[in-house]
Amino acid sequence: MFGGAPLSSPAPVVEEISAGEDTGGPQRIEEPTFASHAAAFSETPITPELNALEMIPLEGIRDRKVKEIALEVPYVRMSDETVRKIREIVEEHCGDIPVTVTIVELPREIAANAGGDALRLKINHHFRVQPGPALSAALLQVHASPRYIF
Repeated sequence: MFGGAPLSSPAPVVEEISAGEDTGGPQRIEEPTFASHAAAFSETPITPELNALEMIPLEGIRDRKVKEIALEVPYVRMSDETVRKIREIVEEHCGDIPVTVTIVELPREIAANAGGDALRLKINHHFRVQPGPALSAALLQVHASPRYIF
């Protein structure tokens, strides 16, 4: 909106009757519009510029912005073998990002004792990984769904 009226609306027509003149009826006077003001403005328009201070390639940006990787493993898939494989995968892909493990889909009796339908495990702080497609693929093979937390 400009001056109280939308830019796309036609100019309002004002009927004016002049006192003392008989012109055969009301005269029509159009109020000035934005377009008429713009046409009267003779200066060239300003074109905005975009200047980049830093350019970052989008490839791999998701992996660089991760704060934590949360693994979710279904209760029925959690076994000593699964824990061993997850540990091997974490050691193969060591990096700077902390890992958490949550066991989901708990049976009712365990969920009642845990206070919810998931159980989050506390992992030693030295288990950190480098995120990437290879890590995600390896974790999915052992039914550990990685969730990136930014």
